[in-house]
This record gives sequence, C-alpha cells and structure tokens, in this order.
Amino acid sequence: MNNHYQVEKNWLLIARCERDMQKRQVAEMLDVSINTYKRYEDNPDVMPVSVLIKLCNLFDVSIDKAFFNKAVEMRKNQVWQNSKA
Repeated sequence: MNNHYQVEKNWLLIARCERDMQKRQVAEMLDVSINTYKRYEDNPDVMPVSVLIKLCNLFDVSIDKAFFNKAVEMRKNQVWQNSKA
C-alpha cells in the first residue's frame, strides 16, 4: 500500500522545541534510531502514517493540523488571490 500525503513541514520541530525535548528523547519514545527520527523531522513526508499518529498523540497535536495545515493554507491563499481578480 502506498500512502500519499503531505505533512506540514515544520510542525514536528515546533512541537518538539515547545516541549523542550531533544531529538534523542523523541526517538527513544518512538523506539526508532536517532537517524530515523532526524529523517522524519527533516522530511515528514517519509514517515509512516503509524508514526505520524504516535507523534500527534505524543505532542498532543491533531492529525489535521500536522497533515492538512499546508493544504488549508494553500487553499486559503488561492481563494484570496482569486478574490482579488
């Protein structure tokens, strides 16, 4: 199964820093290597959906915020641009 989705790029970094956590701590909580976690934070599109759900639960972030925020902002900008025309 191929899971195509686009995750908001910076939500994971922001959530981790707001909680004053280190990458190593989050990696341990997910039971993944630090390199794997770094890859998720640098490019959240590569993380499995199951990890996305775990991270959302860990950081108390709704999946729609992590998952759709970028798409919503792009749509808002498109509507705004169209309203100016």
